[in-house]
Amino acid sequence: SGKPRVTLGGAIRVDMTGMDRVISLEEESLLIRVQAGISIAVLKSRLSEKRLMMGWSIYSERPHTLGAVLAGRVAARWGGKFGRPQDTLRSMTAVLPDGGIVGSPAAPRRAAGPDMAALMVGTEGRLGVISEVTLRVFPWPADREILSLDLSLSALARLHELFGGSNLPQLLEVDVNEDGSGQAILALAGEKSEVVRLRSFAVETLGCQWDVEPGLPPRPEPGPGSVVITWKAFHAFLEVWETIKSRKPFSVVECTATSLRLIGGNQKAVRAALDALPGLRRARNDGAISHLESLKEILDGGNVLGPISGRDPIC
Repeated sequence: SGKPRVTLGGAIRVDMTGMDRVISLEEESLLIRVQAGISIAVLKSRLSEKRLMMGWSIYSERPHTLGAVLAGRVAARWGGKFGRPQDTLRSMTAVLPDGGIVGSPAAPRRAAGPDMAALMVGTEGRLGVISEVTLRVFPWPADREILSLDLSLSALARLHELFGGSNLPQLLEVDVNEDGSGQAILALAGEKSEVVRLRSFAVETLGCQWDVEPGLPPRPEPGPGSVVITWKAFHAFLEVWETIKSRKPFSVVECTATSLRLIGGNQKAVRAALDALPGLRRARNDGAISHLESLKEILDGGNVLGPISGRDPIC
């Protein structure tokens, strides 16, 4: 599941590759229960046999486990239609640093009560090791199309309109050069009419030039220095970025109806984007980190797994 980072408290590496069973697959309720050591490639293969899919993938071609993705060790490639891996999570079992086992029942995401699974996701194993999960999966769409788009800056400023209806793009990723020219990958999935409508909007309304891609092209995993911002804040970023003489390229990934992840660009433009966010969301959420540290102290009193460090700005 990836080599652990060296921490002050040391690190423990757990080999989960032997815990790779599919425990159950409920085709009617679209739920799969698996051990977290299963590799993403194997999981995708098992689902495809039933014409089902996860709705997300990973950047790396190397074999990685589902547990590594949910723990935050391996980045997932996802978009607005199906959401992040943790959005599909319905239940989880995890082993705590003291050897205790905790679990959450398979309940609807909007069910009342504390969500134990949400405490473990993205903490890189610092609160416990995920051993078993239940995920929601999706039927193969009736139609799927991947477009490679050439974008102007005016089209870039209107990309949020792709997320205005009930049918969302499966994936939207954008790379913009210093001269303002942009290239995007737009993955569409759904009924034939829905795919045609979104493609027509991108080409006719936004004025994009396009080609059909045979599949999702590889791209590097998002690195440090990225920020999650709203579309309104992205417009503020663009307004400043266009005025800078020595502009730096930037990328946009993880697009939803309300937000996106911005990577790169000039610091002046990024600050303008952060300033356009509501103050409560713009500030680093030190309170949340403090609560997480208190919880870790309870679950890992000996600090076996090392300290919790701040991640990306919470925007």
